Amino acid sequence: MLKKYNNVYLKLFISEKIYSNLKILDSNLLNNIDVFIYSNSMFYSFFDKIRISIKTKKLDGIIINSLIGGRRDYFSFLFIRPKCKYFLIDANGGKPFLGRNNEIKGGLFLEYLIRKILLWHLNSADRIIYQSRDELRIAEKYSKKKLLFLPFTYYLGPIDTQINVEKKKIVFTVTGGIEKKRKDYDIFFQALDILFKRYPNLTEEIKIVFLGTIKTEDNKYGLSIIEKVKMYNKVYNGVIEFFEELFIHENIYREKIHNTDVILSTINLDYYSNGKGTSGVTECVAHGIPFLYPKGFKFHAELNSSSLMYDSAITLAKQIANLSLDKNSLIKIKSYAKQNSNKFSIEEYGKLLNDFIMDALLEK
Repeated sequence: MLKKYNNVYLKLFISEKIYSNLKILDSNLLNNIDVFIYSNSMFYSFFDKIRISIKTKKLDGIIINSLIGGRRDYFSFLFIRPKCKYFLIDANGGKPFLGRNNEIKGGLFLEYLIRKILLWHLNSADRIIYQSRDELRIAEKYSKKKLLFLPFTYYLGPIDTQINVEKKKIVFTVTGGIEKKRKDYDIFFQALDILFKRYPNLTEEIKIVFLGTIKTEDNKYGLSIIEKVKMYNKVYNGVIEFFEELFIHENIYREKIHNTDVILSTINLDYYSNGKGTSGVTECVAHGIPFLYPKGFKFHAELNSSSLMYDSAITLAKQIANLSLDKNSLIKIKSYAKQNSNKFSIEEYGKLLNDFIMDALLEK
């Protein structure tokens, strides 16, 4: 395709972290892309937004990964005015269409202004990409633009689907920051009490990893959860591994994911609505890991057969016990997880994205 249209030129202004996932694009297309990687500090600069907008006059297209951040970020988006084909990944999940935005709190007037800024971008973009099918279906009701579902990540490779006989404990990993708006640990701690009262020896058989941090030193909720973890560890033989640092090094994070048997989601459903992406789902897709999640959470249907639901502390305790005591069930669901993640291949979604981009760039 690109040999036929070899005069197409695309420049991406994008963060280093997101750029690492650009392998989803066809290698030939990558040869036609000039990437400008910006630092986090640059993202706060109004001047750089203006500079980017001026540069777009010479471009065929620009992809903006997301319009999220703090108050200063949102107002700086006023100065992004692409003069070329504009592809927007809507990380806000269509909420501006619905008249709300749960990312910023600051009174009705501030929320109104921010929503207007986001709506301007949604209406200005030539094409919009969503990381959730539920979010896309919401947007379809309000926008006549061409939309694309593109998962946040793709299948990177399996974690060994067999139980590691040298690893004595089965590992349940809770990913994501310890923040009140994102997490609800009440059921989790109640489930541990139920679980270890019924099966006290399981404290020797399983390990639970909190693979997230409090992020800031003034996070009172996060600090209270860490103190509760320490208290539970005294009672239950140090069953929870946690991090008191504000940042987990990438190498350590990857090692913990590699040793994970099941991703355990403790998300706040009020925050994660309409299929809003989570780090847990991302790791399940990327590495073929089973998913244990709260009832009501919407995620990729492709993962259903490798996912287990809980709706109370009792059912969560039962699910953990079943997976820990029945090794064959764990092996089976891990096998399903690998099969399901294969549905998110680079080839599958790379072609969809290539066609989506090329269709817009060649459109008059």
